Amino acid sequence: MIFNSEHHRDTFHSLMKTIYRENTDLLSAVFLLSADYRLWLQSWRYIEKNRIVFGKIHPKNLTAEGYTLYCAAKDIYLGTRHFNLKDLSDPRVVDRNTFGLICNAMAIRRYGYNYIRLKEGDIYD
Repeated sequence: MIFNSEHHRDTFHSLMKTIYRENTDLLSAVFLLSADYRLWLQSWRYIEKNRIVFGKIHPKNLTAEGYTLYCAAKDIYLGTRHFNLKDLSDPRVVDRNTFGLICNAMAIRRYGYNYIRLKEGDIYD
């Protein structure tokens, strides 16, 4: 798994103990929201055991990466369409690091908890 920082890794590991692991939309969105510190400070209180209340998250003063992560989390979780494949494949729109984080989130969305366990060595059991 690619993490943006030690804070991202620690935050995500901590959340894995409290959120519903079977909801792959939730897992992948939380992965992205927790990847940017400023975004995380503005969104953590709206994450519950089995849902994210995106309607209450109003991101402000984010970096381009933070806003991209927010939009990607929202797209995965709610099915909105802030990005398309052309945007994701354009390095002028999505930088390499953010692309890697979004790819990890898509793998989490597709394979769920088992993907995380495989990549992180069963640390959540």
